[in-house]
Amino acid sequence: MKVNLVFNDYDKSHFVELGMQVETLYPLNDNMVKELWGSSALPIEQVTSKVFVQNLSLLFETKVGIELLKGNVSLLKRIILIQSKL
Repeated sequence: MKVNLVFNDYDKSHFVELGMQVETLYPLNDNMVKELWGSSALPIEQVTSKVFVQNLSLLFETKVGIELLKGNVSLLKRIILIQSKL
């Protein structure tokens, strides 16, 4: 499993992508958080770095988050596929 956490100093934004080590990495943004966890209460995009890390930590402690970190990105892939067809 690979998780990239990126901070863009220019516009003070955060970016997360995850996936299997040698496969495609998928973005995790506020919209995906809402789709996967059913809530927009834990934003990760336009927040301070401290809030970004705290919210990611809380998300990855849930059942869905644990499955993602174990490498089960099938739900993430499915949501991205559905959104790309809209």
